[in-house]
Amino acid sequence: MEYAPEGSHLRDRVQEMSVPYIVYDLASGLIRRIGHAMDASGGGQTARSQAAADEGVIVGIAHPETQYVDPATKEIRTRPVLALSVDRTTIAADGVDKATISGVPAGARYAVLGTTITGQVDDGTIEVTSTKRGALTVVVWQGVSRPWKVEITAV
Repeated sequence: MEYAPEGSHLRDRVQEMSVPYIVYDLASGLIRRIGHAMDASGGGQTARSQAAADEGVIVGIAHPETQYVDPATKEIRTRPVLALSVDRTTIAADGVDKATISGVPAGARYAVLGTTITGQVDDGTIEVTSTKRGALTVVVWQGVSRPWKVEITAV
């Protein structure tokens, strides 16, 4: 049974008092979580209570995968996409043949999903080799950029 049916006065009043909020990392601006808080005052006090000491809160609506909060201006911005390339997506599973991901910014981090392989890039490239057959998904990210993914198959 629905407590406040669609179109009812009670449901309309609850929606008026509901404040959408965004909790973000104060250092990076990455969105940690989003939600709605009850706030009859309209001042965002209930929403602000959702944050820890290293987090900021703004009232608004955003998508964490594609947006972030600029910590300096507290404005919602689009997360940039890394412009990377890979020279091949199929390699021999011999531990020698490699695929090279290039255009990686210095300081970017990477991980091979399903393994313990992680690292930080200093020279702009990531070389991927394997001694086992199968698919390797490499994820690269830096700061507020959207994660870049590629699947490389070792045969």
